[in-house]
Amino acid sequence: MIVRIAPIPCSSESILHRFRGARKGGVDWLISGNELRVPLVCLGTREAREALLSDPQLVRRFEGFELPRWQRGEEFYGLVNTLLRTLPLRRPSRLGTKGFDQVLVRADGITANIFTLMTTLAVAAIRSGQEEITAADIRRSGALAAPLDANPSS
Repeated sequence: MIVRIAPIPCSSESILHRFRGARKGGVDWLISGNELRVPLVCLGTREAREALLSDPQLVRRFEGFELPRWQRGEEFYGLVNTLLRTLPLRRPSRLGTKGFDQVLVRADGITANIFTLMTTLAVAAIRSGQEEITAADIRRSGALAAPLDANPSS
């Protein structure tokens, strides 16, 4: 008999909350997964991964890997365009190819950096009354917000 079970999404914050400082929390999740006979897949930030992998039982049960960085192409352009449409700006932001390339370089292809950069630029655009993001804004963005460091130990 095949039984369908819908996936239950869990944010990285709840994973962190579940595992940080409470080693038993990880075991509870493993037992639940075993009882339900469902695979557990966790997605999240580097901190969530480190929290999961801090428990020896979880290290044996989960394989950690990082998503590849964004590269120039239609998928990246789609991501940035979608983000631009969701920002609360009064004017549409049209970056052009150079603007997209600047976002990619500035954010080092890391999703969190892209969101941080675009959010910071949107706040600056609202505060200035400009109400749009331009390629020139991205070029000047070094003073607004440094991207997250992909390799903090280096």
